[in-house]
Amino acid sequence: MKICLVHGYLLTGTGSNIYVANLARKLCSMGHDVIVMCQEPHPENLEFVSEFFEFDETNTSYKKKYEVETSFPGTCHVFRSELRKKLLVYVIDKYEGFDEIQTFQDSSLEEIETYIKQNATALNTVIKDYEPDVIQANHSIMQPYISYLATTNTDIPYFATLHGSALNFSVKKSKRLHEYAMKGLNNASSVIAVSEYNAREFHDYLASMSEVLKTELKVIPAGVDIELFSPLANGRKIFLPPLQEKIKEKKRILTQGEKLIDKRELERKVKVSSPSQKLKKLFSEIAQKYNQRHPDQDVLDTLNSIDWVNDKIVLFIGKYLWTKGIQVVITATPLILKKVPKARFLFVGFGDSKEILQSLIFALGTGNHALYEFMLKAHSEIDSGSVALTPPVCAMFLERLKDRSKYDKFFEEARRLSIIERCHFTGIMSHEELKYLLPISDVFVAPSIFTEAFGMVAIEAMASGVFPLISYQYGFKEINDAVFPIFEETLPRMPKLYLNSHLVPNLAKSIITVLKLGVKTRREVREKCRRLVEKNYSWDSISKKYVETFNK
Repeated sequence: MKICLVHGYLLTGTGSNIYVANLARKLCSMGHDVIVMCQEPHPENLEFVSEFFEFDETNTSYKKKYEVETSFPGTCHVFRSELRKKLLVYVIDKYEGFDEIQTFQDSSLEEIETYIKQNATALNTVIKDYEPDVIQANHSIMQPYISYLATTNTDIPYFATLHGSALNFSVKKSKRLHEYAMKGLNNASSVIAVSEYNAREFHDYLASMSEVLKTELKVIPAGVDIELFSPLANGRKIFLPPLQEKIKEKKRILTQGEKLIDKRELERKVKVSSPSQKLKKLFSEIAQKYNQRHPDQDVLDTLNSIDWVNDKIVLFIGKYLWTKGIQVVITATPLILKKVPKARFLFVGFGDSKEILQSLIFALGTGNHALYEFMLKAHSEIDSGSVALTPPVCAMFLERLKDRSKYDKFFEEARRLSIIERCHFTGIMSHEELKYLLPISDVFVAPSIFTEAFGMVAIEAMASGVFPLISYQYGFKEINDAVFPIFEETLPRMPKLYLNSHLVPNLAKSIITVLKLGVKTRREVREKCRRLVEKNYSWDSISKKYVETFNK
């Protein structure tokens, strides 16, 4: 079958990007001919991509950039439409090759229509040349609408897959965008949600708008490639060398990641900064010195500094955004290091909150409570990565400490602990690196404080035999509710991570519990995590459900 996946962004980094990459990979492994429309600048780093094409300015013709033979029975052809250096998004971010990044909700009708015409023309060209049997379009805008336009005079069916960000950040904020979404979704053969929560959230939104979806809505959950991710079997030394080699290869190509000297400059300036709006300028100046889509220059030094025999690795993977709750992990570090001095915290990803999050570590590690509390409370004014209203769970935790006369002691202990030396930002990593890093970690954390359609990285962690600690909210609830009953005896009294003033201490308590597991219990946890994923979240079964849906 010829299957065209239409995605407006990358194939690495965030949840929907990884979702599309996983679907393409698995469809190729099933022997299908896959076409991917996206803006991925480095498809050569994806082992399933066999050809890469870039369109000219008219989006009516294209040039082949490279061709390779892969080990997959199917083929994958990646096409990148020409958008004239301007990309429309749901949340402001940096994208390689684009001079202008603008949200849909802040764009004019002319800008939106230009974006739609560019992509629809490119998709029409691909349809004419490749004649796909079916199209799968991602997000509620604009890919379903673009697919609707491109297939109007054809018999090609298209299916739309919902993800969380487009609806929450863009469609809900604009009547115009709502209309584009409904036109694209109502004309799809069916609409697919990536979780039960994702489906409920969309139904609730339509009800609030007094509308009903005119086509079928079904759930096909996100999942994980269980062949790509596997648990640790015989010690960390098996996975560490290939991880280091993969990063060396990546750094030879992507050379503009953040340098250690820039991290030190930020640390030095933050330590002498007063709590003020001037921090925003400092954060911006540092952020402009590197490409956040490239791995940090000191990532190999970071990995080499870890005692892989004795250190306990707490791992975060995701966007460096305030909504993802990294500040919750940082606030919990004194509580954790007090009980587990060998804990190490690795934050893997990219995003606009990186500077404020690094600065929180510097402030906490020096016991600067005034600066720390200021950044927690003023984050939306000084941090370009604070993109949504979120519950102030860390500030609430500090208020609880004040009420119990433990505030000063908390910061005094934080100053005495090696927080700065034991917290590391690595920059971005792809699946090719994460498949080695995840299994050698001890616990995965994702205390997101904003709506999430589904926690795909948590599933990848479990496939690698690593227990996930994720907040008990929105789409994350489904994973929590699948995990908690299985581990009630193995990990008793593990608190659910609700978004309230107890989130910080409950996260700390849970991390400490997992890090202190004995060898036998740890092996049992690893095996249970893997079995749960194999049963419920394998991309083998998910991709088959897609093909079955396409064939109906």
